[in-house]
Amino acid sequence: MLSIFDIYKIGVGPSSSHTNGPMIAGYHFTRLIESNLAKVVRIQVDLYGSLSLTGVGHHTDRATILGLLGNKPDTIKIVSANSAMRKAIDEGLLSVDGRHDIKFNYKTDMLFHEENLPLHENGMTITALDAFGNQVGFETYYSIGGGFIATAAELQSGSKAIQVEVEYPFSTADEMLAQADKNGLSLGGMILANEQSFQDMETINQRAEQIWRVMTRCMERGFKTEGVLEGGLNVTRRAPNLLKKLEANSAIENDPMVIMDWINLFAFAVSEENAAGG
Repeated sequence: MLSIFDIYKIGVGPSSSHTNGPMIAGYHFTRLIESNLAKVVRIQVDLYGSLSLTGVGHHTDRATILGLLGNKPDTIKIVSANSAMRKAIDEGLLSVDGRHDIKFNYKTDMLFHEENLPLHENGMTITALDAFGNQVGFETYYSIGGGFIATAAELQSGSKAIQVEVEYPFSTADEMLAQADKNGLSLGGMILANEQSFQDMETINQRAEQIWRVMTRCMERGFKTEGVLEGGLNVTRRAPNLLKKLEANSAIENDPMVIMDWINLFAFAVSEENAAGG
């Protein structure tokens, strides 16, 4: 079984497999080369298949750089991280793990390939080189969906993760409903009981509160940020203007369905932040 927090988790937009996964891969690589970090003078990223073909639109290139800068999707400070990412692309200076500066040439160090790697369509490799052109680190990563990544070795031989036994196991939606009915539990109550096989209630509450804080901040940024979304489709953000309209009409509005306009506002704010990589 998976923890509910493996599914319902904090990430950056616009895609769990094309953005979150590559960022985690970049971060994982900084841990891989940590003991040789001082020797590294160049890092090359090769994107394959789907990660390459939709990579720019889904911010796969940026996400990988953000990971190499030492960021993770659930703890990233998006404004300062994006500033460091722009410095890497525009000024050619990449601060690996936030503590080791190397030269970075986006055109030659971030490479896009149409072909797939053999084990999955979302494949990528990251290579670290020393001053003599020798490899001091290399890994093949696959972004397998939902923000999960696996190395080539893990896909071929299976993950070494410890399997957790839960109180009410299920593997299909029908089994889930049957377990809840059999034990007289709501779905929420049953999932909460299962989650306590992974972590205690204090940790569960802390992680739930963290998710709520991020959701709230995401909506607030969506309310305030105006302009056109990146990506070339010239899509104008709608949330800020919709908020102004709803606030202006709040004193005179008597339509009971106006609540749906507020729900739409929240949805626009979050989806526009997601599309912008927030």
